[in-house]
Amino acid sequence: MSKKNIGLLLLLGVLGAIYIFNFTSLFQKTEMAITSRLRPETSGRRGKGAVVGNSISFFLNRKYQLTSLKVVEESDFKTNKYPHAIWHLISESNSVPTKSIIYGAPVQGMKPKVEKIRPEALQANVSYVLMVEAGDIKGQTTFQVH
Repeated sequence: MSKKNIGLLLLLGVLGAIYIFNFTSLFQKTEMAITSRLRPETSGRRGKGAVVGNSISFFLNRKYQLTSLKVVEESDFKTNKYPHAIWHLISESNSVPTKSIIYGAPVQGMKPKVEKIRPEALQANVSYVLMVEAGDIKGQTTFQVH
């Protein structure tokens, strides 16, 4: 092969790599989107029960194999390097891929970071931050209960 052909192949390889890197999602991290929904909890029969509290559900944009899940108060998150977690779950091996989470409910394949610690009750009109990790992919959202 001549130097001209080698140079041409090298140029094509570089241009191909630039194209793949810039115009495909092959080397880009997936962005995790999280939405939340507040649901009133009632007691008694359907439609006749009194509202006794709220539960909050979180929905991810696709199924993720979670490695860490943490909820902290937003004010603590903004002012402290290591905010106090009011709910913190980790996965030491493989968690089951999930697309939804209910605050305080177990997530299959995950356990509390500190054994026998239960999630703290959420306070009304306090802002919280949910931070979720699935390997290298991270996402977070701010939420409140009323």
